[in-house]
Amino acid sequence: MNILFLTNDKASNVDELTDFIKLYGDTVITHHSMIDVDFVKSKKIDYILSDRYSHIIKRDVIDYLNGNAINTHPSLLPLHRGYQPNFFSILLNTKYGVSIHKIDEGLDTGDIVVQKELFYDDNDTLRTSHYIFRKAIVSVLCENWYNILNGNVVPIVQENKGNINYKKDFDILFSKLSNGWDTTIRDIKNLKI
Repeated sequence: MNILFLTNDKASNVDELTDFIKLYGDTVITHHSMIDVDFVKSKKIDYILSDRYSHIIKRDVIDYLNGNAINTHPSLLPLHRGYQPNFFSILLNTKYGVSIHKIDEGLDTGDIVVQKELFYDDNDTLRTSHYIFRKAIVSVLCENWYNILNGNVVPIVQENKGNINYKKDFDILFSKLSNGWDTTIRDIKNLKI
């Protein structure tokens, strides 16, 4: 299979994910910019894995692949769709976790394939919480990849509840953090908004 791995990230765990997928004998094509159906056809893509990819994938691409496209997301959807969901999970003191969901034309609205609740200490920081989430996303994806790829997981339709967070909202709130990324979870929970 030809797997299109869409990401804006160049972190080491990107290689960890792509190397894992290659263990199944699949070809992985990593791409960072916007795609269209012609690109997908020209590369003979069979499946899309999106991980921290900042572009919306258009309906014609999803239809061409018969829905064979998933995204990783650092929250327990439908909570905290959109930008910096980890931060908003902490700020609003909701459950923490990661989701893998089908890609549809909405913003993190596709059917949920798998989720895992996470926990961390109030002494962790925003930065360390991101590492916890990244490690969990890699773990959950690797544990479930074969079953996801082969259609052995029954996706669950997302409820129409939840919220969407935008970059502008994050930027305003983040500017109130005196220690930036090194602000503790406790201090974020106590932030006056």
